Amino acid sequence: MAVSHKLLTVIFLGLSLSSCAALYKPQIRYSVDEITGNNITIISNFCNTICITFKVINKNEGYAYITLHRENWLFVESISLKVLNSEKEPITLKQEVFRNIKDSGSISEKMAVPITRELYDFFDSARGNGFLARFTGDEYFQDVKRGAAKNQGGLFDELILNMNRPEK
Repeated sequence: MAVSHKLLTVIFLGLSLSSCAALYKPQIRYSVDEITGNNITIISNFCNTICITFKVINKNEGYAYITLHRENWLFVESISLKVLNSEKEPITLKQEVFRNIKDSGSISEKMAVPITRELYDFFDSARGNGFLARFTGDEYFQDVKRGAAKNQGGLFDELILNMNRPEK
């Protein structure tokens, strides 16, 4: 029985798209801290230019790890986040930045930020709208836009499901 070229093409495209969708699906790891007994949830997904990973402790405390990947240093000093298609003012994050040179020669600059009520509400709003992140360096800045369709692969949905809204 001969299989048509069109049928094979449709099967190949279907497998490719389903693999790609799985790639953007958040990875969730649960563990218990052996010293404190805290329940830890790590929520991450595939990323390229910008990476956001969440660490949630006992559903009440959380951290966002926001990483910019580049070919050269920006020397990030702050990150401003704005929900697309919204009149809300952007929020600006300023924390210590950790810099790393990868084996491939690329650069990563990572900021660890406590998830406050304001940041939690930002991620909640960005779920349906997308967002713009402006990484401001000592001399330059870089904007990275993520549309609503990607929704970071459901990453923000998982944060809202796995963390209670902070009081402050």
